Amino acid sequence: MDSELQDLSSRFSHVTFTRLAPGEHGNGAVWRIEPRAESSVRALYAYSFEEAARLATTQAAGRQHC
Repeated sequence: MDSELQDLSSRFSHVTFTRLAPGEHGNGAVWRIEPRAESSVRALYAYSFEEAARLATTQAAGRQHC
């Protein structure tokens, strides 16, 4: 597990992060973020480490309002 993935996984335990291989996502995303618990939120895609962390934070905020 690379250090970015390990960092994201330890900071945001409510979601699963998957690093995408080059070309796996048609628009160039490098991270797939999926909620661990059942949710109406589908997988989100991020183009950088920073965006992945921001999206995970957004999902956490949304969970608290449900």
